[in-house]
Amino acid sequence: MRKIWLIWAFLVFPDLGQTQQDPTIGTQIIHFCIPPEEPILDEAYLAAIERTRGEEMNAFFSDAQAYLNCLQVSHRDYVDRLNAIIETERK
Repeated sequence: MRKIWLIWAFLVFPDLGQTQQDPTIGTQIIHFCIPPEEPILDEAYLAAIERTRGEEMNAFFSDAQAYLNCLQVSHRDYVDRLNAIIETERK
């Protein structure tokens, strides 16, 4: 599902790849932050996809951290834009 959102975002907003990126957000796109999918906890399913519970949890927390960082970067970017508009209006 995450890949579909990323593809859609790049198709609809082709200049997104040229925006300022923070390396801490991973594959997230500023202002289009996608929450991570819940980790798979079913041991049988994990065995079927040849993944350990530890690998699954590490991937989940890595994605969660990237999501939270994306939200922070998006917030900071929007505040900067608002401040720029305020400064332009004051002149």
